[in-house]
Amino acid sequence: MAKVLIVDDDVVLRDFLKPSLPRDGYDVCATGTRSHYRRASHDAVLADIERPFTLEKLQRRLKMMGLTQAA
Repeated sequence: MAKVLIVDDDVVLRDFLKPSLPRDGYDVCATGTRSHYRRASHDAVLADIERPFTLEKLQRRLKMMGLTQAA
């Protein structure tokens, strides 16, 4: 399972994405600061996510990075 770290100061965005991506097979951790990134190992980091966005757009980007969803 690919590990994804969400780093964004927008708590509403984090609260939306954190439960959404695990349903698609990703192990997700979310934080509002970059300090957590230095202490952890992740396959991908989604930081300062541009708005507007769609969950499908983020999933496509993760797939383009070679991170596959769990079977």
